[in-house]
Amino acid sequence: MPSVKKPSTRRAQPSPYSYRISAVLVTIVVVVISSIVLTSYAQARRIPDNAGGPSAPTVTRIPSLGLSVPTSPIVEQGAVLDPPADPQRAGWWASGALPGSKEGSVVITAHKLHGGGGAFDTLAKVKRGALVTVDTQAGVQNYEVVSIANYDRDEFAEKADDLFRTDDTPRLVLITCYDWNGDDWNGNTVVIARSSA
Repeated sequence: MPSVKKPSTRRAQPSPYSYRISAVLVTIVVVVISSIVLTSYAQARRIPDNAGGPSAPTVTRIPSLGLSVPTSPIVEQGAVLDPPADPQRAGWWASGALPGSKEGSVVITAHKLHGGGGAFDTLAKVKRGALVTVDTQAGVQNYEVVSIANYDRDEFAEKADDLFRTDDTPRLVLITCYDWNGDDWNGNTVVIARSSA
């Protein structure tokens, strides 16, 4: 029987050039992925341009919280501004500024329910820089959150004139209840957002 030569078990050494090519390819992939991520982040952080002029709101949205709340006009009763009876709706203070106005506070309020189910249950969790979009009868008005604060009843009363002002810089003021004591709420959460205009 003819002899059979045993195959060599020695592995071929990779070329130093293959290491360089691999390193270059990995670097390119990392750069491309990083660029896509950073571009997406920048676009997500940019507050979109407004569309349409001053008009009554129909829906209030906070994408970062997953909120999309139907919004309708409400009128204060004396010194009290009550949200709509439906806890899943928000109310826009009809005596204040229209979304898209060049001055004044656009005030929108909604319920927070201690057992859950209120339109603004999670409002206090919004972060500075978050987008708030108000759909209106004329288009869309966009705002960027600049402050989140909790006030007890006395503090809220002291700040009411400023929060409900109808002149000066245009802004959005979102209001809900804060600090359930077992029988009632002790104060209010107030989120202020500036217009992207």
